[in-house]
Amino acid sequence: MHKLNPLPIRLALVLVLLAGIPCTGTAQVVSSVSASVFNDANGNVTKDGSEPGLGTTGSSRLYVYIVRNSTTLIVDSAHIPSSGLSKSMSLISGPSYTISLSTVQYAIGTNVSSTPIDRTLPSGWYHTGERRGTAASADATPDGAFTFSGLGTSPFWFGIQRGPAADAKAYLVSNTAFSTTPPAGFPDISSPSDPWMLIPMNDPALSGYTTSGSLSGSDPEDCPLASSCNTGTGTTFMIDSLYDDTRLFYDFGGTTGVQEVDLSSGPFAIADFRVNNMVIWGRKGAGATGRELGFTYALRDAAGTSGTAVAYTITTTAPLPVALLHFNASGSGQQVVLDWATASEQNNKGFEIERSTDARHWSSQGFISSKSTQGKSNIRLNYTYSDQTPEQGRNLYRLKQVDYDGRMTHSPVRVVHLSPGSQVCLFPNPASEQLFISNMQGVEQIAVYDANGRLLYRQKAAGDNAIIPFQHMNKGTYYIHLIRENGAALHTIMKQ
Repeated sequence: MHKLNPLPIRLALVLVLLAGIPCTGTAQVVSSVSASVFNDANGNVTKDGSEPGLGTTGSSRLYVYIVRNSTTLIVDSAHIPSSGLSKSMSLISGPSYTISLSTVQYAIGTNVSSTPIDRTLPSGWYHTGERRGTAASADATPDGAFTFSGLGTSPFWFGIQRGPAADAKAYLVSNTAFSTTPPAGFPDISSPSDPWMLIPMNDPALSGYTTSGSLSGSDPEDCPLASSCNTGTGTTFMIDSLYDDTRLFYDFGGTTGVQEVDLSSGPFAIADFRVNNMVIWGRKGAGATGRELGFTYALRDAAGTSGTAVAYTITTTAPLPVALLHFNASGSGQQVVLDWATASEQNNKGFEIERSTDARHWSSQGFISSKSTQGKSNIRLNYTYSDQTPEQGRNLYRLKQVDYDGRMTHSPVRVVHLSPGSQVCLFPNPASEQLFISNMQGVEQIAVYDANGRLLYRQKAAGDNAIIPFQHMNKGTYYIHLIRENGAALHTIMKQ
């Protein structure tokens, strides 16, 4: 492309305007029009009193071009001065035209059929719409082009504006800041099979920024100061994506109430954002480096333009605690069997078994190492422990879960009462062909489970002795449940 001096431009314009006019003697009506470019902060494609005209977008000058659609030739052009209002451009009656806004300079007479006019604005600028005359005449697609036919002197209006920018945020938070109790009005999404913990977005632990845990950003037209678009400023934020192990809930108030952020239909809009109304949930076992919690979000300005999505990341100082699905204890005679299962583990070294008779003084009975790989697991893992020397009377048990970094948490306490008397005997152990049970009361229900908890065999005792067939059992560990009206006993048997 090259610059042309004014005389050739006018001459070219005359030639282009006359090109293709039939020699019928019919006069061609010529009309003059102008174009105006303005900073359309609210996106309504109407130049309001406070919205200035624009002749540049930063260092880029602005031009408008009129293309006659039947010939795809540029028939006139104008540079937009700093006022935003161009000089007059000429049209003849009859043809259909397209007027376009661009930062690229083209010569009059250029054929744009193969290489259309580049209407791309510089980075950070966006088209808000185009119209001729009243706002009702605005076209449906804000793209810097407007197609029209017929003459008239009404000016063309091009609205453009600068886009917003959200603030990327990263927090380092103690996992103790997370809770299992949601604020009033919010649902509890945690379950034994899929346990979660939460932190409100207004929690003091989300610190390090002037806006604390709030979503924030800035917009050159709406809130030009750094982070001045935030909670309580009437700002709309768009949740663009969610990290694995993260769920968000927001209280819209009124009849809408609390809603989960659902991205199935695209970005989730939160108008007039309030930090006090957002709750962040994280799955147990997640949170530490490599498995952070968080989401991405963008700021939407008054013109309806959404900026680039940025990250909001929460890294916990340690993974959210091991997710314990259940912890049971049962016994008879001189044996108590503990069994428990985890839904997920992170950094878990294992479990120390603790026992007490008064709930004040606890003693270690053994240690069961984690079955996970390097302390990490997202699948169910089952554990058992047999206490062969419990106390007569009341026995209290708890698990002390120990991380590789030395951190620990305790499980709920389980209580087993053992009464003196004849002890039920199961023999031989290991079993081969048959398992014998003696010293029963004759009212027991007998159930045999494998190591995965599957029921393999059941019968009711017919007296104080019973024989369980074991010849078809595979080698491994089996659990014999003896169930009475006043309690149950669990015994561990090996098959050789």
